[in-house]
Amino acid sequence: MVSFLTLDQIRSKAPSVFATEHDGLRSDRYTFVSSEKIIEGFDDLGWGVVDAGQPHSRKSNPAHNKHLIRFRPRDGEMAFLDPRGGKEVFPEIISYNSSNGTSRWKLVSGAFSMVCSNGMTIRVPGFEHVGEETSRKHIGFDPQIAYDAVQNMSDSFGDFFGTVAEMTQHDLDDSQRLDMALKAREIRFDGNDSIDPNVLLTLRRAEDSGRDIWTTFNVLQENCVRGGIKLTKRTSRDLTNIDALDRVNTSLWDVAEETLAAIA
Repeated sequence: MVSFLTLDQIRSKAPSVFATEHDGLRSDRYTFVSSEKIIEGFDDLGWGVVDAGQPHSRKSNPAHNKHLIRFRPRDGEMAFLDPRGGKEVFPEIISYNSSNGTSRWKLVSGAFSMVCSNGMTIRVPGFEHVGEETSRKHIGFDPQIAYDAVQNMSDSFGDFFGTVAEMTQHDLDDSQRLDMALKAREIRFDGNDSIDPNVLLTLRRAEDSGRDIWTTFNVLQENCVRGGIKLTKRTSRDLTNIDALDRVNTSLWDVAEETLAAIA
């Protein structure tokens, strides 16, 4: 069952969401965007908050820090069953924002799989236009933006499901899986040669025993985002940095789509 956060729960995870003005160090040209208003806008459209977070930094005021908010439709109608384990995959819209100049407000498309309890950043066709327009124009929050984002996800999330379904129809040979793992190593570990790329193909769940593109992507995403990978002198930790999570997740999805395009 999906659990949506209350405002108090969001505040405990990411207090900077509730900033009412910028940190006082910005110029008059700085456009403050209220994340609390964003939450209200999505709530009016039937999308609730399922997660929120911000980094812990000694250098920045936690009341104005960079943060993310993950929104999901309350009715669950757009969800589909993950081919790996028959559990649901939900559409998500992710909002990035700050009130200290460290992050522009932007929206990106995402998905959450109950099989692995992992959120991912994906590319839903057409959604980038909504997110890029929001970030580039430096405008305040307008409920129309939330409406456009929700409408776009409603119209296009089925295309993501179609891509996933197609990915499950293509099993990869050892060299193709290794190629994806090498690209994942470059994305997550800057091509660190001390890491055997096959380690990134190590299964953490029985549901990931397949060799298709979708399953291989999920194995790589799990190993890149979760900790436990042996490095030269240490072991990798869970990836928690907001920007790094966005970059790694999006780049891994691009690898999966590129693999599909190459063999389909």
